[in-house]
Amino acid sequence: MELVIKPYVPFTKSGTFRLGALLRFTEPIYHISPGTEGLVYESVQENGIDYCGVILENGMDIGLVMSCDLDYLAEKLLQIPTTYQFTTPDELMRHYKQETFRKAFSLVYPPSSTVQV
Repeated sequence: MELVIKPYVPFTKSGTFRLGALLRFTEPIYHISPGTEGLVYESVQENGIDYCGVILENGMDIGLVMSCDLDYLAEKLLQIPTTYQFTTPDELMRHYKQETFRKAFSLVYPPSSTVQV
């Protein structure tokens, strides 16, 4: 499995953050300060409502957040086309500790590259 990183593509506010969206919080939420970056590692829908699982650059998993809330709390930086999957929270944390997402978090105008998952 690979996390594929392609050149920077600007966003328009779509109302939905998708798997692989790199974002920057613009408003405080929980104990997260504006400017903190996160990566959507999971997108799910329950009862017609879109939710995103977000892992922060420091490894904190803030769990599922409603996509419509993210529209007011964060800005999209770029979309990383990915097929990332995990089966347990422990596996997600192991991937984080193995620096699976490190390259994604260091991107502003990413070069084409591939990161092994």
